[in-house]
Amino acid sequence: MTSEETKNYLIGIFPGFAIHWEDGNLFIEKETGIYTHCGVLSWFTSYFLAHVTEFSDTQLQTLFTFVESHMGEDDAEKIEQGDLGALLDNAVGACFLEDIAGEGLTKKLTPYLGVKSTAFYEYWDK
Repeated sequence: MTSEETKNYLIGIFPGFAIHWEDGNLFIEKETGIYTHCGVLSWFTSYFLAHVTEFSDTQLQTLFTFVESHMGEDDAEKIEQGDLGALLDNAVGACFLEDIAGEGLTKKLTPYLGVKSTAFYEYWDK
């Protein structure tokens, strides 16, 4: 999955993210228009935190099923080589789940987290 596909996937679940994306995204390279998985997920984090109380159970379940499916082992060599799957897996943890931990959402999110995402979330939710 490319970073563009990741962005479009999230917009498919959360249509309001499209407007947020266009409203001055800080994670897009200004000269080239390029952005990374981490850029997409970091910008999504700001949208998520601002609107989390508005999301349906279906939206949250779909999002956290996606998150759980990308809680792979960090593979520094694959990341260094630009492997899209490894880059996405790393970004899901480091640029989304880690950033929403500690924001007072544990009670709301716990029902949606899978085994691997729960362990990761709990580590950062201090």
